[in-house]
Parts: sequence; C-alpha cells; structure tokens
Amino acid sequence: MICDITCQNCSSIPTKCTSCYNGTYLYNFTCINPCPAQYYADDPTLTCKACNNYCYTCALIPTNCSVCDTTGPWISYLLSPNTCTTNCGNGYYADTNNSLGPNTCQACDPKCFTCAINSTYCFSCNTNYYLLNNFCGTSCPFPDYFPDNATWTCLSCATSCVNMTMDLYWKNSLH
Repeated sequence: MICDITCQNCSSIPTKCTSCYNGTYLYNFTCINPCPAQYYADDPTLTCKACNNYCYTCALIPTNCSVCDTTGPWISYLLSPNTCTTNCGNGYYADTNNSLGPNTCQACDPKCFTCAINSTYCFSCNTNYYLLNNFCGTSCPFPDYFPDNATWTCLSCATSCVNMTMDLYWKNSLH
C-alpha cells in the first residue's frame, strides 16, 4: 500500500499513519511538527506524548513544565524549576498575571511568611516582623499598637490593653 507522503508507514487507509519520518511526530494517526499544546515531542519514538495534567506546555518528559494549565480542573502555577503545583506554599503567592497567564508562583517579600495578591500583601510575618494591615514591619506604631511576640502581630491597645498597665510590656515605664 502506498501511504500519504507525510507517513513513513500507514494502516489500510493511506492517510492513517502508524509511524513518521524524522522531524515529525505521530499524533492521532497524523504526522505533525510541532506537537499540540499539552503534548511533547518524544524523539526516540517519534510520537507526541501527553504532558502531566497540570502542564500546558512541557518538554522531554511529561513533568518538565514550562507553562502550567490556566483553566479547567487542572489550574496550577509554575514553581521553578519547571514544576506545576496547585499550591505555591509558604513564602510564595499564586500570580495569574491579571488572569492573562502564565500562572506562576512568585516569592513573597522577605518579611512575609505568607502573602497573596502581590509580594508585600502579607497574611503572616517571619520572625521579628509584625503584621499590621497586611504589611510586615519591624515595629508597631506606638502608642496605638503594641507588638505581640507570640503571634508576630501588632495588637490594638484600644481592644487589647483594657485593664492592663503598660509596665507589663515596658518594665519601669513611666506610662
């Protein structure tokens, strides 16, 4: 049987390829180059193989992602090196580039333990930094707030200092 010019070998139908020439890859019985999104070119077999479900674009192996899926049930974020994850973890926030993609994990400001939206919008702070209004600072604005070293937050004196004296926090204070 004579196969279509793009096929090295074919089935009983000339356009239904079963193998391809070097430089093209078998995908749904067709020889193509490049492989479609969510597939990578496997040179040893000359086939298009599926990427990991979270990868939109991958190379060489299914988990070597360069772009992560931004829609559907597999939404994920690129965390270097070349790994897609559904949760960026502490010290990173999920950046969708205003829903334009690509989705990436970006580092939080060094003062933030956890952040979101951008690198300085903190939910919690690293040790020796205090959280106030989603910002981590080295101190709390006195006298309205005081630092809580257990939670690394600035507590409002209006709600937390009731029936307390300032010498609980500042020994020998004149306050």
